[in-house]
Amino acid sequence: MAHLDHDFVARASTDAIRAQYERAQATADMWADRARDLFLLLCAREDARGATAPAARPTRKANTCPASYVPETCPHCDEPQDPSQTDKHVAEAHANIPPCTATLDSEYHDGVLHCVLRAWHRSGHGEYGEYHVSARGPVGRTVWNDTAIGATPHSVGPESRP
Repeated sequence: MAHLDHDFVARASTDAIRAQYERAQATADMWADRARDLFLLLCAREDARGATAPAARPTRKANTCPASYVPETCPHCDEPQDPSQTDKHVAEAHANIPPCTATLDSEYHDGVLHCVLRAWHRSGHGEYGEYHVSARGPVGRTVWNDTAIGATPHSVGPESRP
């Protein structure tokens, strides 16, 4: 706990700790997505020029990037998907499942984010399990759960989005 403010540790409520944890986890997830995207960009550039490792890194024998991507697993069928195609796969292959209506309204985003998964995505399945995810953007996805600040859980009824 060396990285936590001592006053926060001494006085924070459980709700405050949960909120800070979720914010930190969302930031970590965003950076993990960004790192994966940068890795894939690096691989594509190295593959395009047929590069081998720079001289500064002699332990790397050759380009060890994956052929095209690091797959995401669909939370509905557990099938690996090209990350750029996961949203399309979920919308088309699982069109018979109603959409998840969960949203996130946060000061860190422009507008309200909608979960792109279908209803009943669950823990232990796919890349995100029970977490809600936004559409993939230039720096990855935003991931949240029902207890995040500004989150509206999935609902069933006339107020559900189409």
